[in-house]
Amino acid sequence: MASVSNTTASVKITPALAYSGSTVTVNGTPVTSGTASGATALAVGANTINTVVTGGDGLSTYTYTITVTRAATGPIAEPLEAVSVQNPANTPQIEDGVIVHQGISPNGDGQNDFLVIDGITNYPDNKLMIMNRSGQVIFEAKGYDNVSKVFDGHSNKTGAKQLPGTYFYSLDYMVRGIAKHKTGFIVLKY
Repeated sequence: MASVSNTTASVKITPALAYSGSTVTVNGTPVTSGTASGATALAVGANTINTVVTGGDGLSTYTYTITVTRAATGPIAEPLEAVSVQNPANTPQIEDGVIVHQGISPNGDGQNDFLVIDGITNYPDNKLMIMNRSGQVIFEAKGYDNVSKVFDGHSNKTGAKQLPGTYFYSLDYMVRGIAKHKTGFIVLKY
């Protein structure tokens, strides 16, 4: 939120994107990262400015709302009040729904006994690779499905039980003919 005097009739927003490949719009108009938007006219009272960031995948969107209140008459008490941005009220919708859970504890208690990938059954044409910190592939599966093909702490290359620690994954799958690639880490604890 920000407050401006009655003499301020418009504002410009200068968005800065953190990730290359992302795009941004201010009140529906595309803006280049690091450059000012066109002037947004301010009516007396609260004015809402929506900034929408679309991820490099073209599917993930994040909406940020800025409220600027223009005074009815006269100056405001604090003309240099900081502007705050509200994070999206709800979790951004990722169209493919694929979420890799990061914790695995294959200790037989029925919780997190294997790597769970939400939504992966919707994309049977997938390939998962898990690497140790040295970059050695310890698990590889085509058609990972959370049922018959799962990583439970054992290498499917050697059959050996892996040491507790951090491992890295690479997941490739197709969404409506578009190749998707996710990478990240998982933590294995017993």
